[in-house]
Amino acid sequence: MSEPLNLKLFFLTLWKNVHTLVFGLLLGAALFGCGYLLTNFVFSPGKDYVAQSGLYLTYADEVRLEDVYINDYTWQSLAESDICVDSVMAELPFEISRDELLSSISVKPESDVRYVIIKATTKEPEKSVAIARAYENAVIAMADKMVDLKEIQVFNSAKEAKAVTFENRFARMACVGVIVGFVLALLFVFLKFVYDDSVYLPEQTLSRFGIYTLLCISKEGELLSDWDKAAGKNNLKEVLAGKSRIAVTDISEEKGCGKAVSEKRLELISPLLPEDAELFAVDGLNQNADAIGECKEADGALLFIRSGAKNGKLLNRALEYLKLHQVPVLGIILYDTSGKWMLRYLGRHE
Repeated sequence: MSEPLNLKLFFLTLWKNVHTLVFGLLLGAALFGCGYLLTNFVFSPGKDYVAQSGLYLTYADEVRLEDVYINDYTWQSLAESDICVDSVMAELPFEISRDELLSSISVKPESDVRYVIIKATTKEPEKSVAIARAYENAVIAMADKMVDLKEIQVFNSAKEAKAVTFENRFARMACVGVIVGFVLALLFVFLKFVYDDSVYLPEQTLSRFGIYTLLCISKEGELLSDWDKAAGKNNLKEVLAGKSRIAVTDISEEKGCGKAVSEKRLELISPLLPEDAELFAVDGLNQNADAIGECKEADGALLFIRSGAKNGKLLNRALEYLKLHQVPVLGIILYDTSGKWMLRYLGRHE
């Protein structure tokens, strides 16, 4: 029988795993925040230095400024042309590769098409200044070959290079990490909840297996308040009425559920049993499949199931085995149950 998603149980699982969510928050903040600091400050290749020159363009008298077609792309293409690059490299007092030169330069007009900005960015301030000045001369020399331009003047020559500063976004990256960490931790808890086939509550045995839980026993061996002695006694009296012999078996594990264990479980509920009831312990069916023969000789079986043991597959296997051999399951007794967990689920206080 398929079990519907129990949202209340999921939120209780979230509360139980709040440490996982907190760990996800902290881990996300640490990874994103510290990763940003390490990448941009600790292990960065070094500061960039930018030198800037400004050129003022005078257009020919017949040229209307609103019709000027020379845009960012055009100026950058001119700056990367063989004529311009060869002229710059010939003027520079140091050796530099063509690729390095092209990656360091930016030439584009500002909002006014008459003003062009040259920016040279390298790891050394002296190199940046030298490249910017060399480009000043190269671009001015190109003015003679551009029919729309009458003259290019140096409006602001590069004299020094300034270190490029970056905005410290550590706090922002840490916040992003907190969100990502929380989402991943929430997803982890959800997947853990979905794939957890344990039985925690009495209503799960009914929704999952279609079998009632008759009573619950705590980890300390005491009957829990909401399925107490009186309720458990009445439940057992109801299901055992008219039955002469009942098999008792623990189907929680593949090992450690022998006849001796079932006898100890039986001792816990013996004070609640009707006087005329005859119950006998057998090996757990998941441990000893041959125990089905003893179960078939009885009028039905009472099953002990350990709570929270991640044993859903084992339980299904044992129940299918009992069904195949036509052994009636009279009810389930849930043991090692958390009283606090059950009370929280019911919305009650101890």
